[in-house]
Amino acid sequence: MTKTLYAATSRYVEEINNLPVKRQVSVSGILKKLDVSRSGYNAWKKRVPSDTSIRRTVLKEKIQKIYDDSHQNYGAPKIAAELLQSKTFTINKSDFERVINGDIYGRSFAKYLLLKLDLIYRGSSTPMIPQAIASIEHILPRNPSADSQWVKDFSAAEREEWTNKLGNLVLISRRKNTSQGNRDYVEKKEKYFEKNIEMFPNSIRIYQNYPEWKLSDLKKNHSDVVTELLNVY
Repeated sequence: MTKTLYAATSRYVEEINNLPVKRQVSVSGILKKLDVSRSGYNAWKKRVPSDTSIRRTVLKEKIQKIYDDSHQNYGAPKIAAELLQSKTFTINKSDFERVINGDIYGRSFAKYLLLKLDLIYRGSSTPMIPQAIASIEHILPRNPSADSQWVKDFSAAEREEWTNKLGNLVLISRRKNTSQGNRDYVEKKEKYFEKNIEMFPNSIRIYQNYPEWKLSDLKKNHSDVVTELLNVY
């Protein structure tokens, strides 16, 4: 029973540490409430490798095996290609769906998911756009002015729930501009998005297919992009 409590505590702490907004978590406080000792938890942690360390060890072993099997001829590109063809990167689909339905903005993989959507909508025949020239932009802005149409169309609770979701994010080919990004949707499309999304098929799709951006539009787009990603993973 004690080991189960230690494992649950470790998973909880790891989930908190992976959140995009860092939060303080008191391991001692958690263990005290569970009525188990900190010294016992620390000893258990030293004996039991984390899921992350296990995955890293497995990955290193597979990389080494591919390299050795090639008689030490393969470089990074060929090793990567063989890894991608293997089952090394299979994922738990239910966990993946839960993650991409949550708040994505600020996560280390947010830009990758948006670039993946561009690849899906573009097709594999066109080269991917380098990450360095892409910035993530919110359609519904994070901090709309009190007199904006955004505040009329979205309640405070709706903005809290949906602003950082995948369906509200697009890539643009310029640095973020807060004053431009806070414009109402129609004006934002014409003066901000139009000249800065030409390289991003997902952004173009939204620009062309959504004459307005209300909660129903955001929800529909979110459902569409989540479905696209689930179809390829």
